[in-house]
Amino acid sequence: MAHEANASLTNGHTEPHYGSRLLPQVVDELAESNPSRVYAIYPFTSDLSKGFRHVTMGELAQAVNKVAFWLDDTTGRSTTFETIAYMGPSDIRYTIFFLAAIKCGYKFFCATQMEFIVQDLKQSVQNMAIYSVESLDNMLDGASKRYPYEVTYKDACWDPILVLQSSGSTGQQIASVDSHVLILHDK
Repeated sequence: MAHEANASLTNGHTEPHYGSRLLPQVVDELAESNPSRVYAIYPFTSDLSKGFRHVTMGELAQAVNKVAFWLDDTTGRSTTFETIAYMGPSDIRYTIFFLAAIKCGYKFFCATQMEFIVQDLKQSVQNMAIYSVESLDNMLDGASKRYPYEVTYKDACWDPILVLQSSGSTGQQIASVDSHVLILHDK
């Protein structure tokens, strides 16, 4: 398995090769080694006195795998790094969809003002499909088997995984495509 290829034995213990792992593999490794580790905390409602939801690495990995299987069933696996986007509330679903898109071979388009451009996109992009997705609670609850992502860092480090778009504050909006290397080693 690729995640095993990204680790070595030190004193009888498996140690990850820091700096040469891919994001989905890091999440899967942390979910396996420390599933109760807290990834994120968010309020249940806008009334903070109602409390907070703790999302663990185990829950994050399960949600990523569920969405990856859903993407694979719905759109298929990309072999050419096609672009896929998620538009919804500003919460950890963006992280979930980003990691699931990587596992399925897509570039993830992250636009800050997507809701304002979706109608223009529908008119200008042929064959654009729009899907509804389940709630965040449904994504985080329940089990899912691990979606296979068996690539090595060496083979995939330059794969395009993220498309960011500038705000256009100084002119026309500009898109930049980033790879694993550019995200993991950005200083």
